[in-house]
Amino acid sequence: MKTIIVIPGGFKPPHRGHIEMINHYAMNENIEKVIIFSGSTPRTSKDKGLVVSKQKSIELFNLFNLSDKVCFGKVAERISSTGVVYENPFMDAVDVLFDENFSGKNIAIGFPMKEPSYADRYESIAMSIDKPMVANLVRMTPAETTDNLSATDLRNAIQDNDLEGLKRFVPDSIIEKYIKILIKK
Repeated sequence: MKTIIVIPGGFKPPHRGHIEMINHYAMNENIEKVIIFSGSTPRTSKDKGLVVSKQKSIELFNLFNLSDKVCFGKVAERISSTGVVYENPFMDAVDVLFDENFSGKNIAIGFPMKEPSYADRYESIAMSIDKPMVANLVRMTPAETTDNLSATDLRNAIQDNDLEGLKRFVPDSIIEKYIKILIKK
């Protein structure tokens, strides 16, 4: 049986490491689809001059020509015990295990090798929920990706006009379009 991979995160903005992780799974013949969960909370550069929204992230993802197996999952609004509305892409990825639309499917979290605890965390949270899973929780091997890339460092490289630094994160073939999307208001 094929597996559905769920990948929660900020992805603001997406970079080479994210794409390598997504492609690691999407190109695997045993993977049915890859669902990305990203919240709508914008992220900023250290000087707050660059704001990356969810919409910009999706536009940037599209520059990378993702596989047809890749889609974006709906992120739900949740209410905290104090009445604050928030989003939690990680919990949305966990919720897939309990969603009747995924009944009988194999579900695994996708993660890079630099984050080995993600699978344990995902499994631990899923097991702590007091209702039966309708999907099968399985484990996948982590994705090998370009190490030490962070969206925070990418936002700051753009803010600082560090084009050489930016090349670590984004392929030359899309860098111009990438920057235009990021800096548009």
